[in-house]
Amino acid sequence: NKKAYPVWIAGLKIDALHLKSIETILTLAGAYSFDICSADYEREILEPDLNEEPIWESIDLKAFFLAPISKKKLDDLLNSFGFLDVHPEIQKTKYSEAAQNIEIQEIDNMLTILPYDSQFKSMTPFSIYLNQGLAFGTGKHPTTRLLLSQLCKDSFKGKTVTDFGCGSGILGIASLAMGAKFCRFIDNDPQALAVTKKNLAVNQISEKAEVSHINNILLKPSDVIFINIIANTIIELSSSIMKIIKPKGDLYVSGILEDQTEIIIDTFLSLKLEERVDLHGWTALKFSYV
Repeated sequence: NKKAYPVWIAGLKIDALHLKSIETILTLAGAYSFDICSADYEREILEPDLNEEPIWESIDLKAFFLAPISKKKLDDLLNSFGFLDVHPEIQKTKYSEAAQNIEIQEIDNMLTILPYDSQFKSMTPFSIYLNQGLAFGTGKHPTTRLLLSQLCKDSFKGKTVTDFGCGSGILGIASLAMGAKFCRFIDNDPQALAVTKKNLAVNQISEKAEVSHINNILLKPSDVIFINIIANTIIELSSSIMKIIKPKGDLYVSGILEDQTEIIIDTFLSLKLEERVDLHGWTALKFSYV
């Protein structure tokens, strides 16, 4: 019974600059999956220069192992690579419990987000199954939750969608569950693309999607565009967005700190601002092309 398998979880708090290196080290130690989130997501994330990878300042990282792993072994391995101040805490649990990386979430009585193995019967009109893997986007962060709440108020029946910076694919998958005809998922992170493909398969909607690296896609007109990244990248992609948004189309934008909101509004002055919502220092905007 897979759900009864034991799983060992190593929890670490790390500097975000070291995320990729520590993930590689833990993979060498046998980690099969990771869960990442900001150690304090209500604080301002670092705003990098254009073309640099956006990062949080501090990250809570969980590494999952299917075989016993000791604190001493991980301490020694991390120390050997120069990480003297990173000290994991080890927890043993069942696969079924470890799989609940994503808590069951209900958004505005319209959408339920469920873990892969959940037996929960949703009472909302729409539901999706999700596992973030290494990719960003579980619905917990204010930027994602703001957009999901906006999605729940609108209709996507028969529409084509482009999801820029798709992460786990949560926004595009939600729109497909709500009746969208087709969605293009775009990211610059191969892990995000892999997780999105898996989430599409679990939700049995792969045939309604195209998943591509941002460097390998020919952008096509869409009725709806989601972009939940950071302000610099939104501005960088704004000209591409304006070329593919259809007349009467909608643009949903998040990943914006409140004090960056006016800059983003000015970036899309040719669009009509339909709605602005704020949560924990973050802002989401909805524009329409009229």
